[in-house]
Amino acid sequence: MKKSTLTAFIFTSMLTTAFSQKSMLDSSLTIPFIAVSYAPEFPTADLNDRFGTFSSIGGQFGIKFKSNVFVGFKAHYLFGNRVKETGILDSIKTHEGGIIEVGGGLTDPLLDMSGYSMFLSGGYIIPVLSPNPNSGIMLTCGFGILQHKIIIDFRDAQIPQLEDDYKKGYDRLSNGFSMNQFIGYAYFGNKKLINFYAGLDLTQAWTKNRRTYNFDTRSYDNATRFDSMIGIRFGWMITLYRSAPDEYYYQ
Repeated sequence: MKKSTLTAFIFTSMLTTAFSQKSMLDSSLTIPFIAVSYAPEFPTADLNDRFGTFSSIGGQFGIKFKSNVFVGFKAHYLFGNRVKETGILDSIKTHEGGIIEVGGGLTDPLLDMSGYSMFLSGGYIIPVLSPNPNSGIMLTCGFGILQHKIIIDFRDAQIPQLEDDYKKGYDRLSNGFSMNQFIGYAYFGNKKLINFYAGLDLTQAWTKNRRTYNFDTRSYDNATRFDSMIGIRFGWMITLYRSAPDEYYYQ
């Protein structure tokens, strides 16, 4: 009995050595995934006239097919506190530089940046400098929308000139058609534990002021803006595919 068990163990060990399971290491797989990402964003063109450097956090759902073609949807929330158009409230400020609130005191509202972007994207992963056929240089292009505005935060103060619809005349809400490109590297780990991407995230948008009339300048604003930004994005991916089935092939 013991001799039979030992013989079976040796035979199984020999088979395990001679055969190997198909895996990420040697096969290009279809890989659905979700991802979260962060990027510092550096505005250029018209966007640079309004805002300084800001942050972008986002989520993404994508599918990498066996052909290494990639499709997905991604959305990003944009936020920051570097607003360059600091004079939008000057017309309602006193000589002391504050705004008179209901109680008679002076307050100086804070100005922040807020926005979002959404894109349908597609691309390709070139399997070079990679540990498996699923990883490599990642090139994508997307089409969608970009929106941004100035957040006017007067905290607990009551300012009649900035309540309800009045505040909209100062916030420069702008949105429009946008394009996005990503050039970087995507890594899908052989054991599904480590999956990430990193690279340059480029965005261009043709936006318009949706408020039409600016209260501070007392003028209509119908001009088309060209807003663009360059981000350095890092994303962490959670893969949703099943592990390779127990199929073996002879080496």
